[in-house]
Amino acid sequence: MGLRPDGQVLDIRAVDIVTARLLPQIDVPVFVVSFRTQETHVYRDIKTNEIKAGVEDRIQQVLRLQHM
Repeated sequence: MGLRPDGQVLDIRAVDIVTARLLPQIDVPVFVVSFRTQETHVYRDIKTNEIKAGVEDRIQQVLRLQHM
């Protein structure tokens, strides 16, 4: 379809380690982290750079859980 993401993370807050564990048998540490972001979601046409999805000035607050 020829779209590329062009959103931005504007702010990150409330970062917290939810849990930390070792994976069994291979002893690899895994952390689950939660945080809030304020970000924009925009997708542009690769050829024309025209916005095909999203709005540049619409800021969304998102709560994320991420494992590392």
